Amino acid sequence: MNPETGTTKAGKEWKRQAFLIEYQDGNFTKQVSIQAKSDAVINVVSHARINDTLVCDINVESREWNDRFYTDVTAWKVQIKSDISF
Repeated sequence: MNPETGTTKAGKEWKRQAFLIEYQDGNFTKQVSIQAKSDAVINVVSHARINDTLVCDINVESREWNDRFYTDVTAWKVQIKSDISF
């Protein structure tokens, strides 16, 4: 997915990029859309290729608006698995 940019009402510029990960849950493949908001995380995500294994440190936050809940999953650290030791 392509990065999005904009400017807040206060004049502060922002950038974010969504990316999709897949993981196995038993016999089922699950997908999660995650947002990257820092330049460092966006840089790692932009270098990841399909089928790379990523290790993501995330924050999950929900907020209510008009009697509905919306959930954001935001990565604050991402590493490509080949770049780290387990």
